[in-house]
Amino acid sequence: MLSMFFFLLALWAYGRYARGGGTGRYVSVVLLFAAGLMSKAQILTLPCVLLLWDYWPLGRMSAAPSNVAGVCTPRSFSCLVKEKVPLFLLAAAFSVITVVAQRKESAIRTLSEYPLSARLGNAIVSYVRYIAHTFWPVRLAPIYPHTGAPPASQVAGAAVLLALVTAVVIWRRDLRYLLVGWFWFVGTLVPVIGIVQTGEQAMADRYAYIPMIGLFVLLVWGFAAAIEGKQISKALVAVPTALVLVTLGVLTYRQLSHWHDGETLWRYTLSVTERNYLAHDNLAMVLNGEGRPDEAISEFLASEQFHQYPPDQLLKIGLYEQRNGHFQGAIEEYQKVSGSTADPKLRASAWSQTGSAYVQMGNYDQARKSYESGLQQNPNDASALVGSAMLAERDGNFSQAVTRLNQAMKVEPSDVGFLLLADALRHTSRFQEAQAAEDLAQKISSNLEQARKNAADTQIFFGYKAS
Repeated sequence: MLSMFFFLLALWAYGRYARGGGTGRYVSVVLLFAAGLMSKAQILTLPCVLLLWDYWPLGRMSAAPSNVAGVCTPRSFSCLVKEKVPLFLLAAAFSVITVVAQRKESAIRTLSEYPLSARLGNAIVSYVRYIAHTFWPVRLAPIYPHTGAPPASQVAGAAVLLALVTAVVIWRRDLRYLLVGWFWFVGTLVPVIGIVQTGEQAMADRYAYIPMIGLFVLLVWGFAAAIEGKQISKALVAVPTALVLVTLGVLTYRQLSHWHDGETLWRYTLSVTERNYLAHDNLAMVLNGEGRPDEAISEFLASEQFHQYPPDQLLKIGLYEQRNGHFQGAIEEYQKVSGSTADPKLRASAWSQTGSAYVQMGNYDQARKSYESGLQQNPNDASALVGSAMLAERDGNFSQAVTRLNQAMKVEPSDVGFLLLADALRHTSRFQEAQAAEDLAQKISSNLEQARKNAADTQIFFGYKAS
């Protein structure tokens, strides 16, 4: 909304510049464009829109090019393009900044994730869907997930429709508003149509705010031309206008009701879209925030049916299930991680969490095997080292516990870890080393009493209580 605000102000400022000239007025256009780009880079196409503006309604693009070499006819296309070089340079600079920023946040999707054929097919179909949403705004949703390449029949039908409209507006280029309105719509959608895929959406209604202006220009001036010269009273023209406004007002009021709260919004989104894993995921987070973990887990699992989550996200889902007592479900998520990633550290984390879940289930043999599997992947995984050490203590194997805890404290020193090490050392009669570990715990701890409590809780968690 903010970028569109500056976009419209820049159009207004350009109108003043086109009619009166002046460096100050031109600078105001540049500054407003820069402010819009800093708000959101979607308005990159403004210089091209201004060229359409020159064609109609400003009528600045009408003279033939100069025949004299090096001379720029003020109203020629080439001269009007040169006039906008500062704007094109701004657009280019912000394009680079946007791509760099989105790559840094891993928002830009690769061709392996979304092949070029899928992107082009989705772009062609999305153009038609944007038109449909403009003139029949129902079943709107905050998120339309990208499900890959649309059916070939949809792509072909949409391509034929777009080609026909384009052919008509070029054929009737004497009605300049048709060409300007159509190419305004097509051109301003280019940055967000999905050729460069960012995020998971196939399209987004918010992307259409500026492009819709082109459709409205085409519609309004076309309607005005159709009734011009005919004996039609203003009252009669006002009736369909009022009906349109009332209808859109009712639809807006109805749409707003779906944004009453998070649960209402995402359940509505699921009712008007298909295979919408993003809606399931968002609904799960809402339910979690409301203290309804069982329902949240069901939504996370439903989301997984429609989307192949990366291993790190599967690990988080498993952690959520484990925290809420769904141990077997958590183990299944961890097994997906260990079977789908080549990253040894991530595999080790998954095995370590599997061990933790088995401990909570009271299956200590499987827990021990899981921790050992984690250490095979990453011998320096602190969680697996501590877990295996605690199980060794539970079995009375304090020497192994000392070895594992010593290694864990080299990798990830903590006050709780040193207290656990001190206890294990005492059980092997290595009292001086135990005191040294205790001293280290005291040295690095901000709250030693709380650390002692946490150490005792850790031992209880693993089914062992220090004597």
